[in-house]
Amino acid sequence: MCTETEMTDAEVDRLDCIWNKTERYIREMLPKGAKLEIEPVIVNAVIEAVWDIIKNRVKNCTEMQFYPYRDHEGENQ
Repeated sequence: MCTETEMTDAEVDRLDCIWNKTERYIREMLPKGAKLEIEPVIVNAVIEAVWDIIKNRVKNCTEMQFYPYRDHEGENQ
């Protein structure tokens, strides 16, 4: 079982990268002049939507690969 305090530097970097790219994407998609406070729940919803697409269309991509920083108890590597 992996908790956030047990994440490797690579996992932290991946999480930061995913988060930053998602936040930037949301900002780019806003109509000109629109204001939106980008809260963690919004970023997480976009990341989950991307995972839903990937898991259904990319062969051999597991949740463990997409979310290496989550607890994957019982899932085989």
